[in-house]
Amino acid sequence: MRLQLPLPIVVFESGGYGEIRDEMRARALGDVPATVDLPPVDLPALARAYGGHGTRACGPAAPARALTAAPDRAGSTLITVPEETP
Repeated sequence: MRLQLPLPIVVFESGGYGEIRDEMRARALGDVPATVDLPPVDLPALARAYGGHGTRACGPAAPARALTAAPDRAGSTLITVPEETP
């Protein structure tokens, strides 16, 4: 953000440690996921607070639109993509 480069940054949000949560659920031992869920963080707002741009890309076409628009902006763009977690 400090260098004001037209750089898109994509973050996939899973509400915490999604990969670990999914592995715990998939185990045959019957593990109950614990300490893997985190409170929501507004990452686009954080990016704006640091002088960049921030957006959420919800839906199948939204990430492509956000990535296409990012290089036209002065400064970095943080794009968050919510993951579907069963």
